Amino acid sequence: EFLAEGEALRGMRCVQMELGEPDATGRRRPVPVEGSEWDLDVQTALLAVGQGIDTRCLDGSEIQTDRRGGVVVDERTGRTSSSKVFAGGDVVTGPSIAVEAIGAGHRAADAIDRFLRGKDVDPSFTYSHVKHDVTAEDIGSPANSPRIRTATRPVSERLQDFEEYETGLDAEQAVTAGQRCLECGCMVFDDCALRDYATSVDAIQDTYAGELPHSLRDERHPFIVRKVGKCVTCGRCLRTCDEVCGIRAIDFVGRGIGTEVQVPFNRAWQDSDCVSCGACVDVCPTGALYDRSVLDKQVPLDLDSEFTICMLCGLGCEVRVLTLNGEYMRTEPADGRSVLCARGRYGWHALRDVSRITEPMIRCGTSHVRVSWDEALEEISKRLSAARSSIAVFGTGLLTCEEGWILVHLAEVLRAGPPIFDLSVSLPQVSIDPAQVVSFGALERADTIIVVGPRGLYKKVALDVRLRSAMQRGATLISVGAEVPDADVTLHLSSLTELLRRLDGSTQPPEAAGPPMPGDFGDRGVFVFEERAADGEAIGRIIEFTSAHPTWKILAIPATANALGLRRLGFREQLGAASRAWLAVGADPISTIAGRRYQLGLETLIAVSPIPTETTERAHVVLPMCLPYETRGHVIGVDGREEIVPCAHSPVACETWEVLLRLAGALALDSLPESFKGVVDAASAATAADRRMFGVGATPASIASIIDGKLKCMGIHPGSATCE
Repeated sequence: EFLAEGEALRGMRCVQMELGEPDATGRRRPVPVEGSEWDLDVQTALLAVGQGIDTRCLDGSEIQTDRRGGVVVDERTGRTSSSKVFAGGDVVTGPSIAVEAIGAGHRAADAIDRFLRGKDVDPSFTYSHVKHDVTAEDIGSPANSPRIRTATRPVSERLQDFEEYETGLDAEQAVTAGQRCLECGCMVFDDCALRDYATSVDAIQDTYAGELPHSLRDERHPFIVRKVGKCVTCGRCLRTCDEVCGIRAIDFVGRGIGTEVQVPFNRAWQDSDCVSCGACVDVCPTGALYDRSVLDKQVPLDLDSEFTICMLCGLGCEVRVLTLNGEYMRTEPADGRSVLCARGRYGWHALRDVSRITEPMIRCGTSHVRVSWDEALEEISKRLSAARSSIAVFGTGLLTCEEGWILVHLAEVLRAGPPIFDLSVSLPQVSIDPAQVVSFGALERADTIIVVGPRGLYKKVALDVRLRSAMQRGATLISVGAEVPDADVTLHLSSLTELLRRLDGSTQPPEAAGPPMPGDFGDRGVFVFEERAADGEAIGRIIEFTSAHPTWKILAIPATANALGLRRLGFREQLGAASRAWLAVGADPISTIAGRRYQLGLETLIAVSPIPTETTERAHVVLPMCLPYETRGHVIGVDGREEIVPCAHSPVACETWEVLLRLAGALALDSLPESFKGVVDAASAATAADRRMFGVGATPASIASIIDGKLKCMGIHPGSATCE
């Protein structure tokens, strides 16, 4: 009751309340305490509880109201009787809680967004699946533990102010509480194709209820998790494995309702012919197969993504790198339809447990100690200056053209000769007219594809898929020097001469009996070979043939995505003689057979690397650098065209080009550009060549080799082009 003197408010008469007797539902409503009235002195009162709805502003409009005066709306959308007006909160429900008003706001916002986009305002039915028979064994839950209770302030303190009464959890309590999570959520909750299909047909869960496979989780594969209970035996995974990848690692096992997709004899997938390309994960519509998270907790996450190029081999596949708050999570094919090899898809995942080099270090006795950049650069300058004219500079094939251009100038000022990348024993150089070179797109237009070289080439799953696609389109696949599965014709390398003679249209009988060959090769053909696995004499014959036949082209796959760009910059692949000092940027020459051969007399070893290697372990000074997906710049693709490499992940340390410019400054090389744009312009001009040079027999990059080793230790077949 309000107490007033004239028109002025002087107070409010209040009454004490208590809980009355329970009603039929057991709820005890507040009732006034007799004789407990008391007066409260106030000068101003704000009516906030029990107020009515003032709808006078709606008089004469088409917006309808109910008998209580509230606005009539569609509960699902918040739309009023006027098609362009939406309402929610107390004006609709009357006095209620804030959460209800917030929910109405969310629903109305979604409806307004659909309305402005010209879509149906009424939201469609969304299917949700509920499991009623989940057990602790299905989830693999940890031991039961009580919920962590948040500490609170004493009541005596809380009565004195309006501060938060809960003090929160300390770090140890927060970790303990987080470990109680059962991880029962679906990893593809926001990207489930089966849920979309069920929604589109208004499916009801138990209409055709029946026996289902037990919900087991198979985590034997280091990167792929299987949830048998989510499998609907659609066959997408095994058809992709068979028809797209040509692997046939999995198949249907059993009959009837108990049919499952399995590896024969229930072996782990990595113990089968599986090459761990992850294509089965990409096509699974239910979350029965999903990539294992790099985090300890396997929960669905909203990830950021960036598109870049995989630098780990010469295919240069376009990939999408997914990150969370700047931390690497996983890699996927850029278009969602292509297939990556194990190295490209899971290689960086395999390096998660490898410590990164983030700061300069100097050898002190048998170990390394962290030092400042100035100390490290001063030590490098002193050591390399003492060994000038007897220095070898090594660079990994994973460098971009910008990084390679700076390294070439560093080698010049050190009088070390051209940098050496991916050291090998003997790599004859072969020159080819760029008009003879094509990209992977030419495989889709070729009538005949001839794969030359050892079988390791076909292990690259990404290339395998392109070859199979061309065969399904009708192209003839000929394997020369290897048994390529499903090839139309398989020839020994010694039969190449006879094959070229047939391609040339010769009708003369062969000098010696040989295997049968196709009668019609078509008008357009492509020779495919990998540089480091190819035979120099055979490649010379192929180049001679394609020079005389313009419709026949060459697809020569280098060891790394930028091998061609580095060769254009002047990199070489041979070490002429032993040197007193080595500068290795991303390379690991100490681990190679050829590198060990030239170590006698080595006095100084400087290593620039993102991760520990044999070379960094023996180095006198170590500097950090980026991993390939942390760098930016451009590379020269297999067809000689420039391709931009964007940075897909924030660098853990300095960018590699910055590290090399710092090193150049320490060596008094002041003529280099100071900005990244200046380096880009200079590198682009330096790599504009009219001839393609490639080396026959190059070895893989050091980081890629380390990744292969990690994958093999996990039981994974990398699917790379290792010579066999």
